[in-house]
Amino acid sequence: MFKALRISFALILAVAVAIAESADRILIFTKTAGVRENNIADTRKALKTFYEGKGLTVDTSENAALFSDTGLAHYKAVVFLKTTGDFLNTTQQAAFEKWFQAGGGAQIIHAALDAETAWPFYGKIIGGAYFNSLPGDSNTTQTEVVDDSTDRSTVDLPHRWARKDEIYGFKTNPRSATNPSMHILVTVDESTFRSGKAGADHPMSWYCSYQGGRAWVTAMGHITPAYSDPNFLGHLWGGMEFILVRPTTAIGASGPAAMSKGIQRGLVRDGERFGEGLKKDASGREAEIKSGNK
Repeated sequence: MFKALRISFALILAVAVAIAESADRILIFTKTAGVRENNIADTRKALKTFYEGKGLTVDTSENAALFSDTGLAHYKAVVFLKTTGDFLNTTQQAAFEKWFQAGGGAQIIHAALDAETAWPFYGKIIGGAYFNSLPGDSNTTQTEVVDDSTDRSTVDLPHRWARKDEIYGFKTNPRSATNPSMHILVTVDESTFRSGKAGADHPMSWYCSYQGGRAWVTAMGHITPAYSDPNFLGHLWGGMEFILVRPTTAIGASGPAAMSKGIQRGLVRDGERFGEGLKKDASGREAEIKSGNK
């Protein structure tokens, strides 16, 4: 009996290790070189807990040395959570570009739009939507309007979504970006916070594919309560699934139709996900090359 128990325990342990090793690993990065929001620790903890609950392996760091070929090879996605200022040097920027072009994904949240204004590549993946003004503070009641209700990050949102949060104005409307073009997901109805006056087109969340990688951006997420709001967390999760290049199906699709061309988002070819930092193991699966960066 004891032998059987030992075998069962060994099997459970082996399965647990296999699951841990196969989980998607992401990095939540919160380094600031400009204004630092005072709730970064709280929002980072909440987001880490949420993504871990979704089955991801999550590292958090403010160590920019991770932005190297070997450091980034550990991750399928990087979340820039409220990073500000010029938080990477030129060598680190080049490593990120190389990783992104090899199929990496970036999720860019709130104050990370007030960052890296002298880095052209970063400007491209956010659609030029650098922070320019603050038309609403953290107590501003507003109504978000869903532009694309079929996207995985918006399908569960109400068409008009009343919430409270800080509001950013941008140097450039991301909807006007052409290289790459931005797919707008959510806008804010300016008449709901500008004393009843109708305002201009004001995107709040969007995404793009660019040079082999994917970026998903939201200007929302300033206040701590947002990170316990099921609507906002579901919105972020849909964005994370997009940048992880996970398959999606049309609403109501099933069987062979669910995998037909045009319904499934494009998947990168085997071995092209991370570029450097991966090798094939004996079974033909991708295996991580270990490095000193965790």
